[in-house]
Amino acid sequence: MNQTHLPIDISHQHDKTFLAFDRTVFAYERTALAYLRTAMTFLIASVSLIKLFDIFWINSIGYVLIPVMMYFIYLGINKFVELNKMLEEYK
Repeated sequence: MNQTHLPIDISHQHDKTFLAFDRTVFAYERTALAYLRTAMTFLIASVSLIKLFDIFWINSIGYVLIPVMMYFIYLGINKFVELNKMLEEYK
């Protein structure tokens, strides 16, 4: 009986798993940095609205954006810590 050869070299399978793990770690870091970048955008927008305009409703929007910014910081850090715990369990 003729044996067919597998197109995948099994000796390199560990390397592929290791590289996939690294890609996952980098993806989680990119996600956390995206949350922090969004939070910084809200911070800059809120400070700009508060300092540049003397109109009440525009200042109100600026003050509303500050808790939104804090929420994005919390969400980004929380997600990063949660995903790191999951990765540590995987190792």
